[in-house]
Amino acid sequence: MHDVVFANATVVDGSGANRYQADVAIDGSRISAIGDAKTMRARLLVDASHLVLAPGFIDFHSHAEWNLTLPDQEEFLLPFLRQGVTTFVGGNCGFSPYPVDRHSKDLVLANSQFLTNEAFEFAWETQKEFTDMVSRSGTLLNVALLTGHGSLRSLLKGNDPAPISPFEYSQMVYLIHQAKESGSYGISLGLSYIPSMFADMEEMRCVFAAAAREGLIVTIHGHTYSWISPFFSDSTDSDELAVAHNVRDIELFIKLAKEEGTKLHLSHVLLKGRKTWETLSSVLDTIDRAVEDGCDITFGVIPYHWGNTLIKTLLPNWFLENFECNSKDADAVARLGCELLDMEAKIGRTSDDLILLWGGESDALALFEGKTFRQIAHERSIGEIETILWIIDESDGKARILTASYSGQEGVYSDPLHKLLSHPRSIIEIDAIVTDTSGPQTPAASGAFPRLLGTYCRKNHLFSLEQAVHKITGKPAERLGLADRGSIAIGAVADLVLFDPDKIAEHASVGQASSDGDGPTVLHVAQGMGPVGIEQVWMGGTKVVENGRNVLKKRIGAVIIN
Repeated sequence: MHDVVFANATVVDGSGANRYQADVAIDGSRISAIGDAKTMRARLLVDASHLVLAPGFIDFHSHAEWNLTLPDQEEFLLPFLRQGVTTFVGGNCGFSPYPVDRHSKDLVLANSQFLTNEAFEFAWETQKEFTDMVSRSGTLLNVALLTGHGSLRSLLKGNDPAPISPFEYSQMVYLIHQAKESGSYGISLGLSYIPSMFADMEEMRCVFAAAAREGLIVTIHGHTYSWISPFFSDSTDSDELAVAHNVRDIELFIKLAKEEGTKLHLSHVLLKGRKTWETLSSVLDTIDRAVEDGCDITFGVIPYHWGNTLIKTLLPNWFLENFECNSKDADAVARLGCELLDMEAKIGRTSDDLILLWGGESDALALFEGKTFRQIAHERSIGEIETILWIIDESDGKARILTASYSGQEGVYSDPLHKLLSHPRSIIEIDAIVTDTSGPQTPAASGAFPRLLGTYCRKNHLFSLEQAVHKITGKPAERLGLADRGSIAIGAVADLVLFDPDKIAEHASVGQASSDGDGPTVLHVAQGMGPVGIEQVWMGGTKVVENGRNVLKKRIGAVIIN
């Protein structure tokens, strides 16, 4: 007799193979048997008739590891668990709360302040000490960790934008070796964020080469996601470039990966701004050619036309390198205004596409959370650039924003996003930053994977249910090397999601864009409400969610070591 049997389940096993009817048994923490439907006996029998049994979902791009340091982590992690996530990959975009030393601790926390709204004491320095701390205090979800290049660079140079020296180069190589020894799965770069943005070509090559020698994946948040940007020097007054900047950025990373033999994951492939949507074919052709040439590459896609990020990503590197002085310099602010307004017009994005999600605990900004930058500027009778700088100043740089017009526009034009989601090299990610559950949230935090299965699979027929499940289970597990996760197979860890394929959906409604497609996209997300259609979530053979409620009041997640 088994501990648990899911009887007469429609099994979608995470491999992409066709579904089948079966009984699935659990003994202890693992799947112990798979057999003909209605043939097994158990102490607990779960009637799974007319329901899909899938592996626990894996969020390949998360920042939730910052919440693992907090005593109230459940408040911030429950939205993910309720949508079926049992494992997340942390340490993305160059940010990780490790490794640190007594000199870099405050700097790492300051650079990452938009990822957590609660200051904490570093009771660790190394990555191993961090994982030991998490194992002792417990984690609501399973977690696999990357190591942030930004934290490595902070150890060597603080926020100094200067290139690394030959000695620092050798230290970087050693730190990446230490990361592997500490159980890391890869090195992440956040090239739009301080201090990773200061890495030049040789430093990036150092990271790629060292990671390849250690057998680690490199994940990259790129320099730019628009057809033109301040990063490359051939900015032009015309509306055409020989090669769009977002494409050049991808070509740069592919070149490094091919030359150094590195396993590469582009953290996001998205097209920022209406005029960047036109680069879709070039982006996908570039990736397809790299695959044909033997490059080991995948990329992440958020299943929305918007995403959350730090407000400072709106500013160019030259302004950020000396932000305190530049923000008080009238000439620098005037230059910034000219550059930003010109750039926004060129990429086809307006202040209606920028929404303040979280004001960094500022009482003044709390009044404006959920409003577009155009609305804020109007209500305060100031200009658009002054609005950005005011929000940065008022939030001490911590403000988090929602940026729209990613790879199309909701209700108007979704072809670019649909093609990215459907591409065989794409892995679907959530990338939701949750630090304060009282205000507006990116809808991905509570509904990304149900949206994938409900809207894009069932309604839009972009792919089969088996393919959709594969993109959030077996594929990310295989990409990272999680041997016993992401599949329904004998011996696999019994992380499972039981859902109704005819009902699963995100619990959010999306306002209609204006008729010309240039107006704001308004979101109405019911705070604290999870998705619909998910009946149960199991972790390690234990039921943790039933009908949207957390039914296990303890932490049973694990840190999964490479």
